[in-house]
Amino acid sequence: MRKLIVLLMLICLAAVCAPAMAEDDPLMQEAETMVMNGIADLAQTQTGWKKIMMENTAVSAVKKNSKYVTVTVAIPNMKSGVGAKEKPGDDVEGYLQRSLAHAVELDKATEYNIRLTIKGKGDNAYLKWDDAKSLSGYKKKVGSMASAAAKSYVGSQMKSAVYRYLLPKAADAPKKQPDTVPAMESLAAYCDSAAPALGLTSAQANGRLPAMLMLMQLQKIDAAASLNEVTATVKVKDWQRMLVIAREQTIETLQGMMGVNQMTREQVEAVFLKELASAWVEPYYSKKNIVTEKFTVDLAGAVTQGVGSSGGLMTYLAGYSASCDAVLDELMTFAAAMGKYPMVDLIDSGILAGSEAADGSKVYFHAPEGMHAYVIVRRNGAAVCEGFAQMGDRLLTALQPGTYEVYCSWGSTWYGVNAIFGDESFCGLFSLDVPAGQNLHVTLGEGIDPVCFDEMMAVVCAVEQEAE
Repeated sequence: MRKLIVLLMLICLAAVCAPAMAEDDPLMQEAETMVMNGIADLAQTQTGWKKIMMENTAVSAVKKNSKYVTVTVAIPNMKSGVGAKEKPGDDVEGYLQRSLAHAVELDKATEYNIRLTIKGKGDNAYLKWDDAKSLSGYKKKVGSMASAAAKSYVGSQMKSAVYRYLLPKAADAPKKQPDTVPAMESLAAYCDSAAPALGLTSAQANGRLPAMLMLMQLQKIDAAASLNEVTATVKVKDWQRMLVIAREQTIETLQGMMGVNQMTREQVEAVFLKELASAWVEPYYSKKNIVTEKFTVDLAGAVTQGVGSSGGLMTYLAGYSASCDAVLDELMTFAAAMGKYPMVDLIDSGILAGSEAADGSKVYFHAPEGMHAYVIVRRNGAAVCEGFAQMGDRLLTALQPGTYEVYCSWGSTWYGVNAIFGDESFCGLFSLDVPAGQNLHVTLGEGIDPVCFDEMMAVVCAVEQEAE
């Protein structure tokens, strides 16, 4: 019994002391060094998946027997963390994070044994090493793992998730072009992430990107190189045409606005972005000028740091944004050349609003020489009629006998009822007594008490509201 107890104690002691003895073994230490130095040299000749796997290979164990020293290395297993049939669902970002987790965090490994032959005996023992052959099996294993990793990121579910994450859509566009522009939802999180990479403010990114993203469709992804160099093949519809449409619509809008020549770039851009939100529709449904682009996307960076770190995609969108800036330069030049008030077509002489009294006295308002004239006739605080007389012409209306107040203005250029003849034109107010049974001629000009432009416009606005 005593001998058995001693034997068991010796076995336990050997088990405890074995690791320390292994660490102190020169051949085992040399084997570990030779393997890691060889892998480091090999990594310098590789790219993509293989380079990453080799650079992050670590020794997990070293064992020795009479013939060999076996170095066990742990190679990062970078395959997708989601199954091929698992669908992204609504949480696309979460799906991508789970998919890329092992490749990004390098928290999963596959062990591989590299065996080195011991030559010689005793103090003359040494390890057989061949730069070309000793790591050939390891190199082949890494190549196989790299290929498997790359293929795990190009399935249909992965493509769908990447498409929705990198190229989200703000509107659900029907198959056939609708009569009205589809409602655009916010892409605030996407745009806010992309804004710094594009040198844009949040407002600019939120205005420029949703329309552009509607015209981009992911066709294929290729992760053969690495997750930092994914090739994305994208069909891009005619965004240049979209900018032309937005520019034309912006000019049309500006022509109907006042004070355009004093607008800041931010104010003009606000008008442009509003038009851009609908300008994508025509090129979206057009089959003309569709091109295929290829971007090198840093998918790992995009998922872990936001779409602003997606690399080639942001470079392409930056080119689009630069084209937006060029359009804005043109719009600013156009705005600076505009007058203070919008240009409108000259209207004919006649009643604009209100009604004539069928049995009333005829009243003729003659425009001043060289001027157009605008007249509002009121009685008891309410508008009776509103009219216009072209230069050299007259406005004819029929009024019941009584006393009226007449607001009038005249000038050489008509800007519409929203600005009449501009704030530098003459505006006036006078009392008019209309006799019964006889015609009355009123020549507008001197002798009329002036009123300020703001008072005149307040009366104009009141008339327009009454007309509505």
